[in-house]
Amino acid sequence: MIDPAAVPPVSSDELLARFIMHNSMIRPSDQTARPNAFIPPPPNYDLSVTRHRDTTPQELLDIARGVAAIRQLPLLARADIHSNKFESKNLVVQPDPVDGNPNHAVAINWPADKHAKKEMAARLAAEATLVQLDR
Repeated sequence: MIDPAAVPPVSSDELLARFIMHNSMIRPSDQTARPNAFIPPPPNYDLSVTRHRDTTPQELLDIARGVAAIRQLPLLARADIHSNKFESKNLVVQPDPVDGNPNHAVAINWPADKHAKKEMAARLAAEATLVQLDR
């Protein structure tokens, strides 16, 4: 994992993971992420992601399981996407380390308009790769 004492900026080619804990965020017909997996939640509308940088597959899974445990939800999958996909939509991905996850980051600068948020989320979902987890 990233050293919590020296968290680097997010580079434009970094792979990010969006953890999925609701069946409604997975399209069953082709096992892809639905747009609602990328809708940023209120009140601040920052989208939580985890950087793959300097993690092993097991560390990334452990982080995902920890998030699911805190939220008391089942861990289903993760949607992997490169940070430049956010940047191409004028979003900014910035480090946001939290206890237990120095690789945590947030995608910020979402438009205020609800329809515009949904449109961006749909484009991000189309560019993400779904990875099934604890099923």
